Amino acid sequence: MATPNLQETLSPREELQQQILKLSLKDKEILLGWLKATTKEEKQQAVAAQVPVKKGREVVQTLQSGTTLYRLEGVKCGKKKCKCARGQLHGPYWYAYHWKGKKMTSTYIGKKLDEAIAIAAEPNGE
Repeated sequence: MATPNLQETLSPREELQQQILKLSLKDKEILLGWLKATTKEEKQQAVAAQVPVKKGREVVQTLQSGTTLYRLEGVKCGKKKCKCARGQLHGPYWYAYHWKGKKMTSTYIGKKLDEAIAIAAEPNGE
């Protein structure tokens, strides 16, 4: 009777762990840095996905600083004869989105984002 190969009985995660154990310390540190950066980016994208785009708006740029999401948005005013009714949106204007408990709030910032915020904020994939 043939003995099953150990590699065949491992889950994909366990196989990956075995491969990682074979890496040098330096390579493990590089991998750890990459994993941290990738995880942070995925978390930020998850936060951005939780903030729906309001009707009549178009997202131009997204930045993240801590738990606050900053979005530069073109805005439709709703007037029938306005240029925005033909597709030329107003702005774009900056808005800050953050969660207060279970409720998401938005705050109008204006045409320019404070330079300190812009430096602290990180691009968020849009």
